[in-house]
Amino acid sequence: MNRKKRRIRILLAGVAVLLVLYIAIDIWMVSSVKRTIRTLYLHPEQDQMMIEDSRVTEAALHTFVRREAYPLSKAEDTADFHLSVGGGLHYLIRGTVWVNYTFKGIDPNTGQSSYGSSNVPIRVQVKLDHWHWTIIDKHEEA
Repeated sequence: MNRKKRRIRILLAGVAVLLVLYIAIDIWMVSSVKRTIRTLYLHPEQDQMMIEDSRVTEAALHTFVRREAYPLSKAEDTADFHLSVGGGLHYLIRGTVWVNYTFKGIDPNTGQSSYGSSNVPIRVQVKLDHWHWTIIDKHEEA
């Protein structure tokens, strides 16, 4: 009977370790993807660097609609950008991240929002490449 209890404890400890490892990888994946998304939306001048550093594929990069795509945008507008907490599922080297974002252009003269999107859900497909999570596909709800 004592051996059976020991085996059960070892099994439960192993499951707990695997669960903690899965959650840690998930948190790493979601936070890395959120950093990349923030850079893509707020710093379009870094696009080439993001491709070279394996943060986003060139095909996925073109799916991001940013400030220069809005007809009402002006160079002096400030961007108000927020990401939700987000969540993800992964299979160790590939995964999916769900997050909502709000992107608005604020006119500095009036302080009013002149363009943008509010609370838009996006789903991002990622893969682990050279210890970086690379965005390989993005789907945005209209």
